[in-house]
Amino acid sequence: MRSRLLPGSTLRFSEVGASLGHGGKPHTGWVESQGSIRLLQRLRSLGITFFDISGAADAAAWRHCLRQAFPIEDPELTLAVGVAEIDRFVGEDHARRGKDREAPRCSESALERILADAAAQLGKVKIGIVMVSVPEDWSPHLETLARTLADLISQRTIRAWGIECTARAAEGDALRTAIERGAQVVAVPLSLLNDQTYLRIVSRISIEKAGLLARDPHAGGRLDGSWFAETPRGGRPGQHPRRVSEFESEFEGVLSLGFLTADHQRTLAQAAVQFCLARPGVLSVVLDSPSVGLAESLSRLEELPPIPPSDLERVGRTVPR
Repeated sequence: MRSRLLPGSTLRFSEVGASLGHGGKPHTGWVESQGSIRLLQRLRSLGITFFDISGAADAAAWRHCLRQAFPIEDPELTLAVGVAEIDRFVGEDHARRGKDREAPRCSESALERILADAAAQLGKVKIGIVMVSVPEDWSPHLETLARTLADLISQRTIRAWGIECTARAAEGDALRTAIERGAQVVAVPLSLLNDQTYLRIVSRISIEKAGLLARDPHAGGRLDGSWFAETPRGGRPGQHPRRVSEFESEFEGVLSLGFLTADHQRTLAQAAVQFCLARPGVLSVVLDSPSVGLAESLSRLEELPPIPPSDLERVGRTVPR
């Protein structure tokens, strides 16, 4: 599998990455150690070198699995971690804005201790990136956080830091300010069915200074078929069945993209990833808890012809924005 270089860095990302946010079983945060270890090793054998546990419900368990899966240092491996405590502090700071309360302070020593503990749990697996969720507006708290992360990069504790960018955050000043303060990675939702947040972001920042992680490339399972396995009559255990109108509407939207697979050279799941990789600035397309079967099909992307430019333009005319 090919990899892409983060601008201004020696950090490389496999074109397809794996987010381990849902743990070892679908729709849960539970990790089954031996099964997860085998999954990590199989994904690595397919060429996936970028792993992301920044949104993992069971981050400590995943750190254990990564340590067991990769007992020997792998220089090609890039790992993204999150700091739940930092995200909580940022949220509290944002919520208190405008109120007669003192905003919580970012403790540099606390952040260093948290990352040191995480590094110890990971063993030979090195932390590459720290991902932070930011609200729309910049704040003194985020200023301190950015300075602390920059210090950790200079000390080579981590190699880069980045932000999770929602549609709302893309409209505020935190996105641009974070890039100015040294954030090199921006994670953004991007798929054949939704590229609006991506377009807003690339219109506001220089993609020569930051690389983008494309999240949710299969639009919650709509583009790899898993969403439609939950039919209007039934559903997965513990979930409500789809409404017929919702199911039919989503199905029609996916059918409108049939021209991408009409030549039988690629599946829609493969086309969805090719579409994201064709967008300027994208480093890696990050799959959420990928199955081995899906990862195997995507490991052969370089053998497929690229989507013709005329079809890429047609996507924008076909899918309602």
